[in-house]
Amino acid sequence: MNETVKEEKIVPIQNAGLIKRTFAGILDFVIMILVCLMFQGFITFPIAKAIATDYDQNYEKTISYYKESNLVLYDKESKQLVQLEESKYLIAAQQYYNVYCASEYEGVHACSTFGKTFREVVEEDKQLVDFVVFNENDSFSFKVPEDSEQNKEQLISAIKSRIYSKALYDLQNSKLFLKSNRYITNVQNYSQYSALAISMLLVYFLPSMISKKGQTIGKLIFKLSVTNQEGFQVKKSQIAVRFLAFAVINVVLGLVTIMIIPLVSFAFMCISKRNSALHDYCAVTRVVDDKASVIYKNRQEFEAAAEAEETRFEEIDNARENYYSSQEK
Repeated sequence: MNETVKEEKIVPIQNAGLIKRTFAGILDFVIMILVCLMFQGFITFPIAKAIATDYDQNYEKTISYYKESNLVLYDKESKQLVQLEESKYLIAAQQYYNVYCASEYEGVHACSTFGKTFREVVEEDKQLVDFVVFNENDSFSFKVPEDSEQNKEQLISAIKSRIYSKALYDLQNSKLFLKSNRYITNVQNYSQYSALAISMLLVYFLPSMISKKGQTIGKLIFKLSVTNQEGFQVKKSQIAVRFLAFAVINVVLGLVTIMIIPLVSFAFMCISKRNSALHDYCAVTRVVDDKASVIYKNRQEFEAAAEAEETRFEEIDNARENYYSSQEK
């Protein structure tokens, strides 16, 4: 006895095109950055400063270390630090080591090389010792190899920059400077991370949860929708998992791996048949072209709609046959 095998109907969906999905992703990212900057500037950073009562005090300390070291200029009008001109690099470095770091106020001055003169610091640097020659009175001159005479000015400029950068490094790595700078850096980082988390929730998570089609602003504009792997309406739990996977892969692992993991996810999206990224695999979702697809709640709803359509076509065919039969009579 032959059994009739019921043919499974094909769900009427079309996968999202790579270009449209890429541009939708770029648009969402730009919106997220703008929202993040707005929140950090007007909400999270002011709140972080209000909670961290010693922020202004530590910020002023950091500025004072720069000003007192004379390695960086301070513009009173703009209240901004200004880097020295190259012509002042050596004078500033000499004063920093021979005067500022040589003072007896080790507990006040920010210097990680107390007890060492400018000459000692330079002579300990293997990259400088062959190019800077000191005399008995601690004056110095530059020694340029014969094969570098044509590039003499560039070499001397590089030596000056090296000495100045070394002085800045010793300032910024002193215990006093690090203590204040870490405090203000931590406050700034907390405000940035908070703003980033809020902006991601507002741009990626909230719109997707509100929309029945799991759409962000970018997907809405480019007519894309999120479905489950079969092409039916995505569940809220899948949206939540998709968002968490997206945040971990593209933000957390992106920062840790210097964007390598997000690039791998994008590569998956480029080569997979359904243009699915890693967070789609984690949430068992897919992105489809909304204009070319009809998204049903589940298979039962789809099959009921398909059967209703077949019945309608059968009725049309029967009506046509009855009409032609009546005409022949």
